[in-house]
This record gives sequence, C-alpha cells and structure tokens, in this order.
Amino acid sequence: MGMQPSGAFRILGIQVKQFDFKQVGELLSLKYAKIKLGYSIKACAEKIDNNYILVVWTNLTAKQKENDVFYIKSTIMGKIAVQDGFQQEALKNMTAIIYSYLRPLVAQMTTMSKLPPIDLPPANFEDFEVELKE
Repeated sequence: MGMQPSGAFRILGIQVKQFDFKQVGELLSLKYAKIKLGYSIKACAEKIDNNYILVVWTNLTAKQKENDVFYIKSTIMGKIAVQDGFQQEALKNMTAIIYSYLRPLVAQMTTMSKLPPIDLPPANFEDFEVELKE
C-alpha cells in the first residue's frame, strides 16, 4: 500500500438525510418555454477527532416563464477522515463531492415524475465558504 500525501482525506460514508421533491405547477410545452433552474447551496462542517462531519443543504427551484414547476430541498451528510496537515480549504472540495451525489437523484426524480430529466450543472465551489461549527 502506497503512502498517502500529507493532508489527504478519505470519505467514510455519505447519507441522504432529506430529499423533498414537490411538483407545484403544470409543465408547459417545452417548445414554448424552457425550464430555468435556480439553486442555493450551504454547507457546515464540524471536526470530531480526525474526522469531519459535513452537511450540505440545497434548495432547487424550477420555473417556466414566471410559473413555478417544482422544487427540491435536500440535506446530504458526509463523514470524512483527514490526515495531519489537512487544510480546511479542502472542505469546499468535499462539498463538491457531496453535491455530485445530488445530481443523479434530481435526474431520476424528474424522470420518474414525467418531467424532462434535469441534469444539474456542475457547481463552481472555488469561492464557496463552508461554515465551521465549533
């Protein structure tokens, strides 16, 4: 087994704690109006020994013209083991990894609801701030 670089992390587990999908309006023909997505993402991390518990909350909204079509609220939690030298700046990388678990869930849920499959665009976490819980 090779040496891991100093400051490396390893995901011990990821759990979807909440995934609320609600269709609130009728879908218009896609010929006339495309679906526009809006989303917000928040994250909070707490260090416990050599692990971080990272919780990521997302709110997604889908609109056609001015009409709401559906919304999704989710909470996904990850447990991450870190090594000595770990930089807290890497928490946003962990957030991006956890966010990637949401993308197929949204595509599957919209397809199962007879909506066009929604492929969430990759989010840019370069300037993202993870709140640290003391």
